Amino acid sequence: MSEFNIFAKRLDEAFRKSRSEYNAAFHALECARQASRDANAWTPGDSEARIDCAAVGLHDAEATFNEASARVWDNFKATRRTIRAELEQAVRTADIVNPDAINSNALELMKSGVMTSDDYAAFVKKYGNNHTMLRLISHYSAEAAKAQDNSGEAAALNAIALDCQSGEGAVMRAWDSISAISDSCGDGDGYRRKSPGVIVSMSEKWDDLAGEAVENF
Repeated sequence: MSEFNIFAKRLDEAFRKSRSEYNAAFHALECARQASRDANAWTPGDSEARIDCAAVGLHDAEATFNEASARVWDNFKATRRTIRAELEQAVRTADIVNPDAINSNALELMKSGVMTSDDYAAFVKKYGNNHTMLRLISHYSAEAAKAQDNSGEAAALNAIALDCQSGEGAVMRAWDSISAISDSCGDGDGYRRKSPGVIVSMSEKWDDLAGEAVENF
């Protein structure tokens, strides 16, 4: 869990709220459809009023669902865009170098040239939430890669340098990954239409598919 976890939690809350409203409207529609089918399967002696009442209930449920269907997921995506913009700004602010965040002993080790890719990887894990140290790790691991004769070790060092180059990139990639899950569990990405039943079914998988990613964000 990072300092930015609150943004993932806000996305999780927004998805749950949208899912709840959409699914409630769909289930109400399904109940109204069943009531209409039952009423229209009447036998002589049944009340015509029952059929009329069921028809009105179905009409109202259809109107409610159509309104929810047109609004809920669009509102969710608008909220998601807002949260993403706020997250992006927060990451940029946090990525500004801070001299007080530098570990002098770690810096001297990196300057010494004795560190291996495994050492740098351990530093990445240790200083994962320290944006200033990550930028230093990126710089010195890239320099270490240039001095390497071993192509495998050089490649590993360069990979670490790229991973640490911008904490913003890693955080936003993780965010976009969760966003993609929300598209899969919601009404899609805008290119493929899903049936309401599929949306309801997929939305219930949100906890399983996104829960760990949200918790660890």
